[in-house]
Amino acid sequence: MLRRRAQCNRPATRPRGLLGRVLCSLVGTLVAVLILRTWLIEGLFVPLVVSSGSMAPGLLGVHRQLECADCGWKFACGTDLPVEYSRVACPNCGYADNDLKSATDTAGDRLLIDKAAFSFRPPNRWEVVAFRDPERAARILVKRIVGLPGEAVEVRFGDVYADGQIQRKTLAQLRAMAVPVHDVRFSPTREPVPKPRWSGEKPTSRWRGSDGRMVHLGGQPAVAGDEPPPMDWLVYRHWHRKAGDSGEVYHGPIDDRTGYNQAQPRHYGEINSVTDVLLSFRLTATGDRGGVAVRVTDGRNRLSVRLALDSDRWSAWHNGRQIADGTFAREELEPAGGVQVEVALVDCRFLMALDGRTRFAFTLDPPQQRPRGDDEPVAIGSEGAAVEIRDVRLCRDVYYTQIRGIDRSGGDGGAARLGDNAFFVLGDNSPISRDSRRWPQGGGVSGELLIGRPIRAFSATTPIGW
Repeated sequence: MLRRRAQCNRPATRPRGLLGRVLCSLVGTLVAVLILRTWLIEGLFVPLVVSSGSMAPGLLGVHRQLECADCGWKFACGTDLPVEYSRVACPNCGYADNDLKSATDTAGDRLLIDKAAFSFRPPNRWEVVAFRDPERAARILVKRIVGLPGEAVEVRFGDVYADGQIQRKTLAQLRAMAVPVHDVRFSPTREPVPKPRWSGEKPTSRWRGSDGRMVHLGGQPAVAGDEPPPMDWLVYRHWHRKAGDSGEVYHGPIDDRTGYNQAQPRHYGEINSVTDVLLSFRLTATGDRGGVAVRVTDGRNRLSVRLALDSDRWSAWHNGRQIADGTFAREELEPAGGVQVEVALVDCRFLMALDGRTRFAFTLDPPQQRPRGDDEPVAIGSEGAAVEIRDVRLCRDVYYTQIRGIDRSGGDGGAARLGDNAFFVLGDNSPISRDSRRWPQGGGVSGELLIGRPIRAFSATTPIGW
């Protein structure tokens, strides 16, 4: 009776026997083929090649790969537009006589499109997407989403605003978009050897550098009584070297020029000072006294963070006022490994991370006038502490130039209002990118034109435009 009842409770529509199993197998195979065809063969595994540098340095178009004849730094120079200069400067050390003409063209980066990326979620701000050109549907473009449906998007002083609010990036997003400025491991050696970009603020500085490392000897005496020893600053200065053998150098604020764009001339009035920077280095303490500090300034705000080695505490400061504090584990700074320190002043936010974990983030009021920058934007200080720092890298944030119709003083009135299914997209290499800033009808890209998320590949057939 139990067996009979179980048989009666089976669904009447369930396939039975060999025929049913065959039908189920055929249906499953058909579904799998459709998924593979739609998401993989026609999307994820379609090879594409980047034909321009609108997303450089993250994605490269046709370019020439150079190795600096002085410091050995490797960098790319775009050649998707006519080459007008034969000599280019190294972004890392400023050596200005690298031979561009003798280098050969290299094809752009290869990509695959993950067509399934946005099947179950909408794209996020700061995400790179592939889509069809709003003006030429047969052409595929790759840009970064900075504005979401329904927002009024503006660009002010290099930063993105939506509905009047500055849009900030996470630390992971900062790393992904960072533009290299200087790596201390690559030092110039050609005579006349220029001044080092990192050097002691005072002639009596106890900072020493060699083999890509910088060491503070420690042991500075106190100034008077129980006062702590003065901060000995190791300062970054953005030196430039003029072409030729004169050895003439000059320094100024970090700007939005890149090694990639050097093949085409750029008017001096179009160059912008960049105050958004990310400094990273590995810190090892060889003593347990004093403190280590990092200072960052945009010419308007002076911010710093200090690690006190004798108390295992950190503190952050803004224009002389303490804004945050906390603790860290002393073992993090032991010579066996040290700690990875990251300090950023980007998108009007000051933050510090130790070993990839953000310890604090302090937001600042956006500027009302164009920031001028500072000749000494970052510095690392020792307060009597014996420390070693290595792998010192300085990067800047992407600097977006303004939307067509907005005057360069940063006034509003040029915001692009997006529709309910439209996205505002920009190329990271803003000076040469054709994107939402220049398209008619508000510049928004319809969600129906989105293809997917680009990922790197090894071969290509279809060009991506700029």
